[in-house]
Amino acid sequence: MARTKRPLTSKTAGTHRRRRVIVAAFLMFGIGTVVAGGLAARHALGEVPGYRLFALEVHGLRLLSGEEILTASGLRPEDSIFDADLDDVAARIGELVWVCSARVERRPPDRLVVTLTERRRIAWLDWQGELFGLDEEGVVLPRGRLTTEGVTDLDLPVIRPHDGISSAISAEPDSWEPVVGERLPEQLDVSGLLAWWLRVRRNAPDLVPEISEIMPLEEGSLRLHLVADDLEVRLPRADDDCLQALLGVLDRVYHDVPDAIYVDLRYNGQAVVGTSRRSENSRARRPASSEEQVVSHG
Repeated sequence: MARTKRPLTSKTAGTHRRRRVIVAAFLMFGIGTVVAGGLAARHALGEVPGYRLFALEVHGLRLLSGEEILTASGLRPEDSIFDADLDDVAARIGELVWVCSARVERRPPDRLVVTLTERRRIAWLDWQGELFGLDEEGVVLPRGRLTTEGVTDLDLPVIRPHDGISSAISAEPDSWEPVVGERLPEQLDVSGLLAWWLRVRRNAPDLVPEISEIMPLEEGSLRLHLVADDLEVRLPRADDDCLQALLGVLDRVYHDVPDAIYVDLRYNGQAVVGTSRRSENSRARRPASSEEQVVSHG
C-alpha cells in the first residue's frame, strides 16, 4: 500500500511549534514569579525585628580594625540584614586603601560576615626623597606606621629608581607621581624592579632578609645594597640562576675577601669581586684604590 504524502506545512507540525512557544511562555512567567516572590520575601524578612543587624563578623583582619570596617561598610546597628545590598557593602569596604578584596554574606538571624584580603607592604618606594609603601600588585600604600604593624612589617627593602646609573631613569615619565591607592604604571622602571623583587621572594627566600636597597644599573641589570655591611651586588635582572648562586658566592666572599666592596654577577659563571686596598700610612690622605678578584659559581 502506497504511503500517503503529507504536505510540508502540516497542522501537526504547527501544533508542536505552538505548544513549545506556550510552554516557554509559561516558564518565563514562572521564573518571573519566583524572582518577584524572592524579592517580596526578602523585603518581608527585612521587616521582621529578629533579622536586624546585631553583629558584623569580620575575617582576615590583621592591620585594620573591626571599627574601621564597620564605618566603611555604611551599615548601622538594627539595619535589616535582608535589606542590605551585599555587593554595595563589599564595594564600600573595598575603597579602603588597605583592602585588596572583600566579600559579604548573610548569616541569619542577626549578622553579616565580611571576608577580607588585606594589602601588605612588601617594599618601600623612595620617589625623589619621599617614601611610600608598595604591595605585591604595585599599589602605592601610605608610609605611616599602623598601630597594628610590627618591626617585621616595616623592615623592608627600599626601591630607589632614581639612584641608579642608567638609561632606565630616563624612561620614567616626568609627569608621573605616586598616588596612594593607585597602581604603578607598567611602563615605569620601578615596576620592573618590583617584579624582580617578587621573584626573589618566590624563588630565593633565603636572600630576602639580606637585601636593603634595590636600584637600576644599566639596561637589563640592577644593583643591590646588602643589610650587613652595605656590600654592593650587581646582577642581571632576568637571570634567576644568579639568585640561587648569590648566597653561595656571598659565603665565600665574606670568608675569603673581607675587604670586598662589590660583587658583580653579570658574567657567565663568574663573580667579579671588587676590593678596597689602602696602605696604613696613607689611610687618612688617599681614597681607597680598588682591585678585582674572580670567583667562579654555577
